[in-house]
Amino acid sequence: MNNSSGYIKEIFPSIQGEGKYVGAKQLFVRLAGCSINCLNCDTDYSAEDFFIINDKRIQNPVSPVDLAGNITEAFGLNSFHSISITGGEPLDQFGFLKDFIKAVKEMSGIRIFLETSGFYSDKLLALQDIVDIFSIDLKIKSSFGVNNLQSVQKIMRSIDTSKTYVKLIINKNISETEIDSVLKVLMDSKMKEIYLQPLNNISYNNELEHIIELLQKNKIDAYFIPQIQKFMEIR
Repeated sequence: MNNSSGYIKEIFPSIQGEGKYVGAKQLFVRLAGCSINCLNCDTDYSAEDFFIINDKRIQNPVSPVDLAGNITEAFGLNSFHSISITGGEPLDQFGFLKDFIKAVKEMSGIRIFLETSGFYSDKLLALQDIVDIFSIDLKIKSSFGVNNLQSVQKIMRSIDTSKTYVKLIINKNISETEIDSVLKVLMDSKMKEIYLQPLNNISYNNELEHIIELLQKNKIDAYFIPQIQKFMEIR
């Protein structure tokens, strides 16, 4: 373990509000920083001089072992479904992330849920043995101004799809070409499901109905789940 230090934005218990595990009680560990530069990003991932665990101020950067120790001391981790590691983009701090996951699993045995953009295929695949659940966003230009489908396709050819799911955020500008590209990635990987989410929780009924119909015709189950945390007014 190289004990490389990392920057944390915030740590808090809450309910998963998106995707396949919506409703699960998780401990959220939000890493600071993101190199993707998506349009329409709704997350503050800026680094501060310190972060809070309960009422305890902890200095940034923090070592992975110290972070794992503080978390296991502050929370009864057996009361959580998993630790959700999110960002920003957690894989930007790959060395720290890997060491933290190893440390907190050794201390507690808790499941690790990693939320990632899917842009960094090699880094993600290097974590297969220590991450229990991968949540991968499919990025398309109509929603985010960037496209990661080629990288996700590489991931899906190698990863254990039984512990991986994908989300697609859509808006009214989604094109037929983008829908076809997403479908090709799913069919190439033999993924059997996808979780659809409207940009900014605005319902795009016509686009949604068309996308779901096309996916179902190709034997891919599509689930429409808006961001539940925004309705519940929680983080």
